[in-house]
Amino acid sequence: MIWLVVLLFIIALIFIPALRKVAGGITIIGVVLIGIILLWSAHDNNKREKQDAFAKTLIRTEQVVTENMSMHGHDKLTGRIYNKSSQYTIDELEIHITLRDKNVIVGETDESIRVNIPPGQAREIEEYLYFSSTVPSGFTWDFYIKSIKAILP
Repeated sequence: MIWLVVLLFIIALIFIPALRKVAGGITIIGVVLIGIILLWSAHDNNKREKQDAFAKTLIRTEQVVTENMSMHGHDKLTGRIYNKSSQYTIDELEIHITLRDKNVIVGETDESIRVNIPPGQAREIEEYLYFSSTVPSGFTWDFYIKSIKAILP
């Protein structure tokens, strides 16, 4: 978007001679405005990262119980997730899944599962997974929960 504004400004400088007299001032104002936008954006990203990090501390892994987790084929994970927290709603789970063929790791992935599970409730999940390598038939698998993100109050 900014490149389009700059391109239009350069074209205007070429075709409008009167604009050349004030081009320096307009350029300074443009640079200042772009600087302000970039600083605001960086501050907003930093604030969001801090909020996400805090949201991941509100529910402990022992407050989440999984049941009937199973793989269907090599790319579909299903099961039930219970939120045992008495206070916070689960917004997102990050899980690590490992696939093995005869005790040799043949695939790993980290998946974020967006769910909305209020305190004391459970939800069924059905997630499609992506593994960068071909998954053989007859594999075994396991998973663990890496992080739990709560909805901030």
